[in-house]
Amino acid sequence: MNTLYISHNIFLSKKQRYDLVEGHAVKVIGTFTQVFADEKFKDPKDIHEYFCLYNLIPKNKIFKNIYKTRQGYDVCLLNNKTKNSFLDRIKNLIFSKNEIQEDVKKLLDVCDGGAEWMFVLEQDFKKNLILFHKIQIQKIETLLESLI
Repeated sequence: MNTLYISHNIFLSKKQRYDLVEGHAVKVIGTFTQVFADEKFKDPKDIHEYFCLYNLIPKNKIFKNIYKTRQGYDVCLLNNKTKNSFLDRIKNLIFSKNEIQEDVKKLLDVCDGGAEWMFVLEQDFKKNLILFHKIQIQKIETLLESLI
């Protein structure tokens, strides 16, 4: 069985981070790289970085964090202020997931009790493939400082 690691990097402005905390969905362009953990995929030329659209969706309870879309990914993030849809409640009833998940409150500024950074790790199984999604959400200033 092959293993695929997908690393997602998303950078948000202060307004976008605080909108998520308030319960509003945010759309943003981010990047991802994917690497197979197999001997035949060890050549660095096989690793590419892709830009795509991320739709960050705050939810009260989460069955699954990340969903592939035509343009990129939908990423569900824990926020206790939001209300889930009827379909979300049915999923949680059937597939109850009792994992400790990070709350979007971590995206607040340090002076407001946050960390300005959030990390989500999710494992998914497909036919003959194990997927690991590593999602890092940070403030945009971190990216801008690294470019100087």
